[in-house]
Amino acid sequence: MTEQLLPRPRRTVRSRLLSVTGVAVLVTVVGSVLIWHTQLGEFFSSEADKEPVISGVSGPPATLQASKPTQAPTKPTAEQQRLLASATASWLEKNGWRYGLCRPYENEPWHFEALTAPGTQCPPRAVRAAAQK
Repeated sequence: MTEQLLPRPRRTVRSRLLSVTGVAVLVTVVGSVLIWHTQLGEFFSSEADKEPVISGVSGPPATLQASKPTQAPTKPTAEQQRLLASATASWLEKNGWRYGLCRPYENEPWHFEALTAPGTQCPPRAVRAAAQK
């Protein structure tokens, strides 16, 4: 009951070369078509299609762009830092509730915490930041 398998026909050198050459030609043709298709797409597309769209607003006009500074930027003075901190605290005092940031204590104007959900009113402040007994 043993079945004998027929011997596999041997492929000649010529048929092997033709199959390898055929694969190489096929790969070359497909690659060329893909490159040609990409180049045609670039040729026929408009300039607007090439620019990435980040937002609906483009940058400032060339006349409004800042020129290069003539000096190196200097470190802000103590007075400038104090004014910036004061302006920041003032802005947070007025607008912090929109982001859920509130002052928890009356005697600490620099202290803000995320106490509420954004857009809801801040809770009443404690008089001072002391350990409660």
